[in-house]
Amino acid sequence: MESQQEFTSMPRIGDKAPEFEAVTTQGNINFPADYKGDWVILFSHPADFTPVCTSEFMTFATMEDKFANANCKLVVYQLTVYIVILLGYVLLKRKLSIKE
Repeated sequence: MESQQEFTSMPRIGDKAPEFEAVTTQGNINFPADYKGDWVILFSHPADFTPVCTSEFMTFATMEDKFANANCKLVVYQLTVYIVILLGYVLLKRKLSIKE
Protein backbone atom coordinates (compact mmCIF):
# COMPACT_ATOMS: atom_id res chain seq x y z
CA MET A 1 0.00 0.00 0.00
CA GLU A 2 1.44 3.32 -1.04
CA SER A 3 1.15 6.19 1.42
CA GLN A 4 0.09 9.52 -0.01
CA GLN A 5 0.96 12.75 1.73
CA GLU A 6 -0.27 16.21 0.89
CA PHE A 7 2.34 18.94 1.02
CA THR A 8 1.52 22.62 1.17
CA SER A 9 4.29 25.01 0.28
CA MET A 10 4.72 28.42 1.81
CA PRO A 11 3.22 31.26 -0.24
CA ARG A 12 5.74 33.13 -2.35
CA ILE A 13 5.82 36.74 -3.50
CA GLY A 14 3.03 37.19 -6.01
CA ASP A 15 0.96 34.25 -4.71
CA LYS A 16 -2.54 34.82 -3.36
CA ALA A 17 -2.37 35.17 0.42
CA PRO A 18 -4.02 32.36 2.37
CA GLU A 19 -7.26 33.02 4.20
CA PHE A 20 -7.02 32.81 8.00
CA GLU A 21 -8.55 33.94 11.26
CA ALA A 22 -6.34 35.10 14.10
CA VAL A 23 -6.45 36.53 17.59
CA THR A 24 -4.16 39.56 17.55
CA THR A 25 -2.96 42.30 19.84
CA GLN A 26 -5.40 44.54 17.95
CA GLY A 27 -8.38 42.17 18.26
CA ASN A 28 -9.63 39.28 16.15
CA ILE A 29 -9.09 39.42 12.40
CA ASN A 30 -10.45 37.48 9.46
CA PHE A 31 -7.98 37.82 6.61
CA PRO A 32 -8.57 38.93 3.89
CA ALA A 33 -12.31 39.57 4.48
CA ASP A 34 -11.65 42.33 7.05
CA TYR A 35 -9.51 44.22 4.55
CA LYS A 36 -11.80 44.12 1.50
CA GLY A 37 -11.27 47.22 -0.63
CA ASP A 38 -7.95 48.08 1.05
CA TRP A 39 -4.39 47.53 0.00
CA VAL A 40 -2.57 45.33 2.51
CA ILE A 41 1.07 44.65 3.24
CA LEU A 42 1.13 41.27 4.97
CA PHE A 43 4.30 40.46 6.87
CA SER A 44 4.88 36.88 7.94
CA HIS A 45 7.53 37.01 10.63
CA PRO A 46 9.44 33.71 10.90
CA ALA A 47 10.47 33.84 14.55
CA ASP A 48 11.45 35.99 17.48
CA PHE A 49 14.81 37.71 17.61
CA THR A 50 15.49 37.95 13.90
CA PRO A 51 16.92 41.47 13.63
CA VAL A 52 16.33 42.08 9.92
CA CYS A 53 12.60 41.49 10.13
CA THR A 54 12.30 43.46 13.36
CA SER A 55 14.05 46.47 11.85
CA GLU A 56 11.77 46.27 8.81
CA PHE A 57 8.69 46.19 11.04
CA MET A 58 9.87 49.20 12.98
CA THR A 59 10.56 51.15 9.79
CA PHE A 60 7.10 50.37 8.40
CA ALA A 61 5.50 51.17 11.79
CA THR A 62 7.00 54.66 11.75
CA MET A 63 5.38 55.13 8.33
CA GLU A 64 1.95 53.75 9.31
CA ASP A 65 0.19 57.12 8.84
CA LYS A 66 1.56 57.42 5.30
CA PHE A 67 0.31 53.93 4.48
CA ALA A 68 -3.10 54.73 6.00
CA ASN A 69 -3.35 57.85 3.81
CA ALA A 70 -2.78 55.59 0.80
CA ASN A 71 -5.58 53.22 1.96
CA CYS A 72 -3.01 50.55 2.86
CA LYS A 73 -3.09 48.48 6.04
CA LEU A 74 -0.09 46.83 7.67
CA VAL A 75 -0.69 43.29 8.98
CA VAL A 76 1.98 41.28 10.77
CA TYR A 77 1.59 37.58 11.39
CA GLN A 78 3.99 36.05 13.89
CA LEU A 79 3.09 32.74 15.45
CA THR A 80 6.06 32.28 17.74
CA VAL A 81 5.19 35.06 20.18
CA TYR A 82 1.78 33.54 20.78
CA ILE A 83 3.29 30.08 21.23
CA VAL A 84 5.92 31.38 23.67
CA ILE A 85 3.25 33.20 25.72
CA LEU A 86 0.96 30.15 25.67
CA LEU A 87 3.81 27.83 26.65
CA GLY A 88 4.76 30.14 29.53
CA TYR A 89 1.15 30.17 30.71
CA VAL A 90 0.88 26.37 30.59
CA LEU A 91 4.18 25.90 32.43
CA LEU A 92 3.23 28.45 35.07
CA LYS A 93 -0.14 26.74 35.59
CA ARG A 94 1.60 23.41 36.05
CA LYS A 95 4.21 24.80 38.44
CA LEU A 96 1.57 26.55 40.58
CA SER A 97 -0.92 23.66 40.22
CA ILE A 98 -3.64 26.02 38.99
CA LYS A 99 -6.84 24.26 37.96
CA GLU A 100 -9.49 25.76 35.71
